[in-house]
Amino acid sequence: MKGEISKGKARVLIVEDDTNLAGMVQQLLEPEGFSTLVASSGEEALQILRDGQSQPDAVDLILLDVVMPGLNGYEVCRSIKGNARLKHIPVIMVTALDGVEERVSGLEAGADDYITKPFCREELVARVKALLRMSEMEREMARLYQESESRAAQIAAVNRITGAISSSLDIHDVYQTFFTELKAIVEFDRASLALLDASRENLTVQVLSGEAGDGLTVGALMPLADSAQGYTVMQGKALLRRDLREEQSFALDGKALAAGLLSDISVPLVFKTKVLGALTLGNRKVDAYSDHDLEILCQVAGQLAAAIENARLFGELERRLDEVQALFTVGQSLVTTLNLDKVLGLIVDAALKTIPVAHKAVIHFLDETDGVLVPKAVSHHGQGAGSSAKMRVGEGVAGRAVVEKEAIYVSDTRTDPRFVDSGTAVKSLLVVPMILGETVIGTLSVDSGEAEAFTQDDERLLVMLANQAAIAIENARLYGEAKRADELAALNRMATAMASTLDLDQVLTLAMEGINETLRVEAGSLLLLDEAEGELVPRMTLCGEKSVPGEMTLSLGQGVAGWVVQEGKPLLLPDTRQEGRLPSTTAQLLGVEARSVLCVPLVLREKTIGAIEVINIRGGRFTEDDLTLLNSMAASVAIAIENARLYAEVKDFADELARSQAQLIQSEKLAATGKLAASIAHELNNPLQAVQSCVYLVADQIDPDDPGRRYLDIAREELDRMARIVGRMVDFYRPSGEGRVPADVNSLLGNVVALVRKRLQQGGIEVDLELAPDLPLIVATGDHLKQVFLNIIINALEAMPQGGRLEIATRHVSERGHRKKASADAGFVEIEFADTGVGIPAEHINNIFDPFFTTKSKGMGLGLSVSYGIVERHGGQIQVKSKVGEGTTFTVRLPVEGGR
Repeated sequence: MKGEISKGKARVLIVEDDTNLAGMVQQLLEPEGFSTLVASSGEEALQILRDGQSQPDAVDLILLDVVMPGLNGYEVCRSIKGNARLKHIPVIMVTALDGVEERVSGLEAGADDYITKPFCREELVARVKALLRMSEMEREMARLYQESESRAAQIAAVNRITGAISSSLDIHDVYQTFFTELKAIVEFDRASLALLDASRENLTVQVLSGEAGDGLTVGALMPLADSAQGYTVMQGKALLRRDLREEQSFALDGKALAAGLLSDISVPLVFKTKVLGALTLGNRKVDAYSDHDLEILCQVAGQLAAAIENARLFGELERRLDEVQALFTVGQSLVTTLNLDKVLGLIVDAALKTIPVAHKAVIHFLDETDGVLVPKAVSHHGQGAGSSAKMRVGEGVAGRAVVEKEAIYVSDTRTDPRFVDSGTAVKSLLVVPMILGETVIGTLSVDSGEAEAFTQDDERLLVMLANQAAIAIENARLYGEAKRADELAALNRMATAMASTLDLDQVLTLAMEGINETLRVEAGSLLLLDEAEGELVPRMTLCGEKSVPGEMTLSLGQGVAGWVVQEGKPLLLPDTRQEGRLPSTTAQLLGVEARSVLCVPLVLREKTIGAIEVINIRGGRFTEDDLTLLNSMAASVAIAIENARLYAEVKDFADELARSQAQLIQSEKLAATGKLAASIAHELNNPLQAVQSCVYLVADQIDPDDPGRRYLDIAREELDRMARIVGRMVDFYRPSGEGRVPADVNSLLGNVVALVRKRLQQGGIEVDLELAPDLPLIVATGDHLKQVFLNIIINALEAMPQGGRLEIATRHVSERGHRKKASADAGFVEIEFADTGVGIPAEHINNIFDPFFTTKSKGMGLGLSVSYGIVERHGGQIQVKSKVGEGTTFTVRLPVEGGR
């Protein structure tokens, strides 16, 4: 109600329960130009005030009686002053209470003045006017303060916009910051920023803020004559329209009105003297913008224009730097890589980077024999043409560029007859021949789905790039030919070395040494497949020149090597930090982390027999060329391994044949000895029986106390011993007739060890039992096997007179002696006795199973012969290894139940 109070048009609320007095006050104020309201109680007054809260300045001053029924004046005053919407209304207490205490209470309750009854009419009017003037001044001061605060906030926002957009050279960041901060300065429902295109006949919408439904989209073209933005750009001055319904002037205004926009403001974006575009704000309110808003918007538009121009210049600078960097990168490829595929990839990628408007870049090589251009490398943004095809020299744009040895630019393929349309979306094409000396070796081309996409600068850059590309390609070709010659020589050397030996371990060592040297790897492993167990076993691991034992096995599919063997195809992991989905076996064996891994299968006659895995721990990445070379090596290695295996099998067969022949000879010797022993025993038994009977008869007739009886007892004991010896000789030849039953070797061994444990302890011998828990049963005569085990343990005890260690182990093995995982119904049970005794001299090792052969002062030399016979009758074998001074190992192999 600014200005109306001073003119005497204020509204006064009279709160008085005395209606006569209230009427008198109305008659007093209304002639002075005031309008009045009367409330007869405090409750009624508060209700009037609450109802009028939604109406600004509904009451401008309150004359309040103190003594009233219900709420008194103090309580009403406190309620008014406690309400944020009402506390600004001046209150004058009018009361007959004239004491100091009452006045203090009224002022403490929030009253602005205090008049006692009876009052002077002139004084009341004067006080009302004075208090209203003070109230008006306070309100004006508050308005001015609020306006200054708003101006300060606008200035701060302008400063923030200026600082933010000038601190960034990324145009998208500039736009986002600008419109975010602009919202705090000027209210709008729709904002747009449009820049002049290259033709300077249209504006292109760059940014839209707010949802208005006016049909504008980012990237849309607006002819200058059809919009307020265009008018602003053409005139170079701002345009403020307070009501579009009355000031509609342009074709696009209809869409703005349909979207509910009623007022707008457009300012040009001017950098120095150059108009770049226009900034436009729209609002759904009529007369939403003031001259001050226009002033602010012009100010920030100038800052925005400078930021846009700076960003454009920076973008241009970045492009030039990218061009230089791309050319430098391709130049570096001449010295940093000689891999042809990598060189080609660098060139086409550089072409797209230096010429961003290009959708695709292609390198064609010239095949002089057939006279055709063959695509060798392609890089694209996914927007342009499809795949590139071969083309004949002289045909099409690229074919003519080869003939003319000049760059050819087709700005619009739809109108140029040189372009051969193959159903692509190419609208413009730039082709440059790659020339080395006077010879064209191919072409480098870029294309776009837009017509007239390329400039003279683009052509200049592509020519420079093609010149560098020609040199790089020729160097890579020469290097590739030299490298292939070196690789063939390395393959020949390795094949020759492996052919010089038939020892499998030596073949594996030579293979890994050749691979490590040729590929210059830091470590590698050769793994072979154990078909019986279904496992992959590392047989040779080299780290540098050092051989590392492989103490692990892999199941098929486990790790890199397991996957390669299972799938039967190679695997290349150039960088395990990005593609480390499978662990490297070599890295696990060495306890390191592999950076790059390459693994190929060993394949022989379409059958995978193992794998070769190489790793680099700190060195470079493996490439497809390395994969091809390792595959070639693996083929030679697989053949060498198979030859060594065949040789080993033949050698094993020969050794087995020799062992069988020796066993046959031994069996014949035992049989002959047994027949002789049985014959002698038979001849001795009869006279021995007669002598024994006579001695017993004589002994029975002699008194036990007779001095000669002692000699007869000695003779009788010796005769009994002779009878036992003869009986053992007969048993040696005649097989036992006891039946065989399934037997647990571990249990039999446990019983024998328990039987002699005391004696072993007395001899200072430590026994280490390592019995396989899943050992299958064998079909055997238990007592006979106990005799075998006992004979071997007693021999070990006697071989360690000063004490020592006896290790006894059992295991289930396959036909070839490999440890088996499960107790299947095939293979053998092996029992191994290893002592740390004096050992057996080499000259005696072949005679220890001969009957009556012994090197001990006591014994007949039949223990091992008998043991040999028992094991042989069980279909098994007994073997011995010994080294003088280190100890002896006896190995007993017995077929499991269901075996042979």
